[in-house]
Amino acid sequence: GYFPARIYFVMNQGTGYAMPVFYPDMFLYPPSFLVNIGVPLGIAYDIYVISVNAVTGIITYLSVKDLLKGEKIAAAITSFVYVLSVYRLTDVYIRDAAGEYTAMAALPFVICSFVRIYRGDDKESGIRGILRNASLLGLSMALLAETHILTTMMAAAFLMICAVILIVRTVRKRNIITLILSVLIFLGLS
Repeated sequence: GYFPARIYFVMNQGTGYAMPVFYPDMFLYPPSFLVNIGVPLGIAYDIYVISVNAVTGIITYLSVKDLLKGEKIAAAITSFVYVLSVYRLTDVYIRDAAGEYTAMAALPFVICSFVRIYRGDDKESGIRGILRNASLLGLSMALLAETHILTTMMAAAFLMICAVILIVRTVRKRNIITLILSVLIFLGLS
């Protein structure tokens, strides 16, 4: 009955478990709202799964389309393959790992946002381009952090490794400012 629920007392023989610390539940509130207004739990969960699958497909399509500079067919095929990947489908339909498969919806957005910074062909130059790219990466990482902490940590480590590998581009004034600003936006949103 309390909101937001930070400790789930129904777990561990009534002693509770701080599930949202490891698996943030912001995106689980819409299906819980459906349950509170009388929608059966199974149907509310099915609506959530369908919604996440649709959002995953859309985000993947838009991200790949941006990365491939408008290639719609390749973006559609990539989106289709990603949504139907075996690991993702296992998370959705066998493991019911809601945090993990919801995080998978944001991963293409994270990759696209990071690549935009290093690609350097942004149409917007100057401070507007820096703010746009920093906002996209900060927002995408914040979405990831609001779904699955472990995936966020792995993505951050991967992005740091990529930044080290691309050190010549990383230390460019525009890129370093964009990356620092994206971290600040991420922290502010999280």
